[in-house]
Amino acid sequence: MDHHTATASTRLLIRSSEVSGAVLAFAAELEAASRHPTALIVDARAAGQAAEEAAAQAGGGAARARDIIWLSRSACTDLGLHCPDDFAWKCGDYGYYLARRRFPQAERFWMLETDVRFYGGDAAEFFAFFDVMQHIDFLA
Repeated sequence: MDHHTATASTRLLIRSSEVSGAVLAFAAELEAASRHPTALIVDARAAGQAAEEAAAQAGGGAARARDIIWLSRSACTDLGLHCPDDFAWKCGDYGYYLARRRFPQAERFWMLETDVRFYGGDAAEFFAFFDVMQHIDFLA
């Protein structure tokens, strides 16, 4: 495989407490650099109704091109997960479980927070390097 060709089985997950123009722009930037589709994992408790309305209004533009996974108590309890107070941030792996349910064909996920940026190198080179490292299945 050409190391600049993204694998269709990889998806980037952007973990956020809101749906905003800045978050959508960050997701688009990462999608362009990685050449992998992105999805937002949004803390529904923090985002509330305003975020759902913003996503619906943006639906004709950037948000429609990107999936939004609402990290909510009901979504997590439907999977049989324990939801203590502040579970959406204390239990960071819950977003992965919801993403697996939404994207069962994906073989690999990257999860990034909205405050992550790549310094000292090109993000495209970073992702291209790991695209060919199929034996690496966890990076923290």
